Amino acid sequence: MFSTDSTDCMQDADLNDAVHILPVTINAPQPWHTLTAGVEANVLALRSSLSPRRYPIPRFSTLPQSACQLACSSDGRRFRARAVNLFLALLFEQIPAAVALAGLPPVSLDRWDLHHGHLFYASSCRQLGILLHAKEYPAVHSEFFDVNLGNCQAGSSLEFTREGMDHRNLVWIGGRLACLEMSAASPLRPLLMPGLELPRTVQESDLGQPLADLNYFAELTRWRTLPPPAFHALADPWVICSAGRVAGPFMHSPRCKGAMPRLRLAIAAATIFALVLLCWPHLTMFAAAGYSYAWWLRPEVHWAVPAQLDDDSLRPVVPKIMHQTWQTTKVPKKWQAARQSCLDLHPEYEHRLWTDADGLEFIEEHYPWFLPTYLSYPYNIQRVDVLRYFILHKLGGVYIDLDMGCRHNLDFMLLHNFTAPMTHPVGISNDVMAARPGDAYLGHLLPRLAHWNRWLGIKYIQVMFSTGPMFLTVQYSLFPGRRDVGIIPKPTYGKYDFSGDAYFYHLHGSSWHANDASFIFWMDRHKLALVLLGSLLAAGLAGAVCFKCVLQRGYRQLKSEE
Repeated sequence: MFSTDSTDCMQDADLNDAVHILPVTINAPQPWHTLTAGVEANVLALRSSLSPRRYPIPRFSTLPQSACQLACSSDGRRFRARAVNLFLALLFEQIPAAVALAGLPPVSLDRWDLHHGHLFYASSCRQLGILLHAKEYPAVHSEFFDVNLGNCQAGSSLEFTREGMDHRNLVWIGGRLACLEMSAASPLRPLLMPGLELPRTVQESDLGQPLADLNYFAELTRWRTLPPPAFHALADPWVICSAGRVAGPFMHSPRCKGAMPRLRLAIAAATIFALVLLCWPHLTMFAAAGYSYAWWLRPEVHWAVPAQLDDDSLRPVVPKIMHQTWQTTKVPKKWQAARQSCLDLHPEYEHRLWTDADGLEFIEEHYPWFLPTYLSYPYNIQRVDVLRYFILHKLGGVYIDLDMGCRHNLDFMLLHNFTAPMTHPVGISNDVMAARPGDAYLGHLLPRLAHWNRWLGIKYIQVMFSTGPMFLTVQYSLFPGRRDVGIIPKPTYGKYDFSGDAYFYHLHGSSWHANDASFIFWMDRHKLALVLLGSLLAAGLAGAVCFKCVLQRGYRQLKSEE
């Protein structure tokens, strides 16, 4: 991509049609060239060019519980040389005018459009370059850009256009500013990050060696944030170098060595205090989960089986409505046959397919108190999970996942106030459920969703315990009215036990599962071996500690005898 000629790093005949050189030259000051020479000799030299003072990176909120962070870390550092900071600010501020002169889609400096870039070192031309991303958070377009970019996208005023996204990647290097065109015919398409082809995101590692994030935060007041007093002391526009990659611990400089013991003690105390604060909201969750697991050792289960249809004393209490959910109204082909099997076996049922947009509108209309929690979930599968609970609580009926097919009529699920299948290894699942409107069990768990909306480190565990089957299981264990909850046995469910006449068949779904889920399933298959290995390691560690203590005691005794 870059020429070896340092006077113009972007000269490449094969890419002339894809790299649009903008009609502006923004030369860097001498401290920038000194920095380039230092980075060329040692990439870690960039650390010494940063001021030790740290600045909080602005946070933005569309709702109280959905804060938006515009950088990968919560604080950043400026460069020591004021000329470098001014140069970087000038670069950001020149871009809108340069883009307009080139006749490209307009760019503005705001938190939804252009506000950050990535510093990299291009060894081919021995220059520091900056990859800048415009059109960072365009508004969702139901047809062309149905992409969830997190809380920072909420409330975006940036209108989505294909042309704007194709020209959102800008590169400055060697004084020249260029736009990388990413249209369908562009030879630069291979530079797009896997999984982010639609947002047209280019990774700086394809242009050179990544060094740091650069963020432009000059218009803090207009962006409606509340900066700390340190922000008001900066009169000039400025750029923060995010601390995530290159900002090393500056306290190791010689002038700080004398304070290291006290600093370490303070850091240790602050860390312990932070861990206590972090874990405190989780204590009730862990206690409830532990109780639930112990309860399932001898569960008090009331079964829901097809034979109950012959009991004349039981009357259907669940309306004949079948609910299913998907992102849009277009069901993937791989699940259409499974869905149709359920439709064919229940012609007298009302069938409803809920999209993500329908779900948001439903929560806004009927459960507005839950909307902040609903929007704050980091994973869309969590919204999918909770939506089915609210739909059944409000309307009643039968819910069934799209990756499940029906072998028989499901009228036996209409006889209990709430019905769910027994899952493996313990508990109940939420892929098929039935409930009467206003069911007491659902009324018990819905208010507890917000408390269980906690960060648990691993996506699979967080989803399972905050909204998924484990949440459903724990709340069932704690629910005093379990007599009104019917549990479908495993042979009827047909996912783990094939000895009976299964009423369902299961396709390979779980589209939200990732490597963390595979790892947890692997641990479950090898739990005995892992427990044994852990015991051996603990015993070995304890033996090594004891052996070291014996040696030290013998050494001290020998010294005392001398």
